[in-house]
Parts: sequence; structure tokens; C-alpha cells
Amino acid sequence: MANFSHIILNSNPAISKRVPRSATEIAFFGLEIPQGRRIRRAGVESGFSLVEVSLALGIVAFGITAVFGLLPTGLGLFRDSMDTTIGSQILQQVVSEVQETGFDQLIEDQSNTPIAVGSTGIKAIRYFDDQGRELSSEAGAVFLVNTRIQPATDCPSSPSNPNLATVTIQVARRPVNRELAYESDPDLGNLWSGAYAGSAARVVNITTASTMVSR
Repeated sequence: MANFSHIILNSNPAISKRVPRSATEIAFFGLEIPQGRRIRRAGVESGFSLVEVSLALGIVAFGITAVFGLLPTGLGLFRDSMDTTIGSQILQQVVSEVQETGFDQLIEDQSNTPIAVGSTGIKAIRYFDDQGRELSSEAGAVFLVNTRIQPATDCPSSPSNPNLATVTIQVARRPVNRELAYESDPDLGNLWSGAYAGSAARVVNITTASTMVSR
């Protein structure tokens, strides 16, 4: 007898030519299956092993962890970008208002007292929300605006010209439970330094613009 399967032919030609499809039919038709061999059914494929599934899950978990690790940085950059955009809009609004203000009214400080030539003064701090709308009080404010007035401006042809005022405007995000420090340099008096009160580290992003207004 041969080592491989053989078929005992039946007198019925239809049966003898028919290929068996199952182990039952193989036994019926007299097929011999060598030991150590397995029959694989057509159309049946093997699945993933436990090691392959575990490795795939590990790769996915590593990728998700990396993405979540970048979220705080991305959100911080997005907030800084939004602050810069809204701060620029507020700055443009205040500059336009300054240019439309009468000269004598402009060179008055926050107590409506004329600022002496050779010195600087500031207007009252203004408050804006996160949409750039001005508020009447500090409650709910997100942005602060500092306006410094120098009533006389040095020009090449006329030093300390009393008919030309320099206005410097600063916009900063309102710190939580802290105060913004002012510059210690007398020439930069009444301007925010970008640090918190009691600290020398300049950690506050301040948008600044200057404009000149003539009488």
C-alpha cells in the first residue's frame, strides 16, 4: 500500500470522480490519511496570535500616550496666539481713540490733572474681556490696558516740544491674584516691566505701541 492516500473506486462513475470534502466522506470513500498530517478546510484562515495582538496594542498605547503628552504644549501655544491676536485688536482700538482725543484732554492724568512738561503720567487702567470688549470694572477682566502720557516730545528741531505728546499703550493679560510691576528706569516710568510685583523675572507677555499726537 502506498504512503499517500488512495481511493477505492466505486462502480458508480459519478461517485468515483467526486472529490471528498470532509473527513467523513474521506473515510467513506476509503481514503487513508497518513499520521501527522492535518486536513485544512478550504476558505478557513488562521487568526492573530496573542503575541501579535499584545504587540499591536502596545504600539497603539505608545502613540496615544505621545499625543496626549503634546496636548498641554499645543493648548498653551494656542492660548498665547489667541492672547496676541486679541491684544493687538485692543491695542488698535485704544490707539484710534487716542488719536481722536483732544490734546488738552489727552495730557491729563487719571485724576484729570494736567501732566507737567518733563514728566510722565498715566491714565486709569482699562479692562477688557476675552473677546476684546471693554468692561467698566476689573471683575471678569482678562486684559489690562496701561496708557502712559508724555506731554512734551523731544524733536530734532524743537527739544521738549510742548505741542507734541507721546502716548505709549500697553496691553497685558490680567494675572491671577498678582500685580504687574512697573519699570524701575526713570525714563521708562509708569510702564509695565513684564514681571510680577516682587519678582525680577519678565514672564508676562506685553503688547506695546507708541503714537504721537499734536496739538
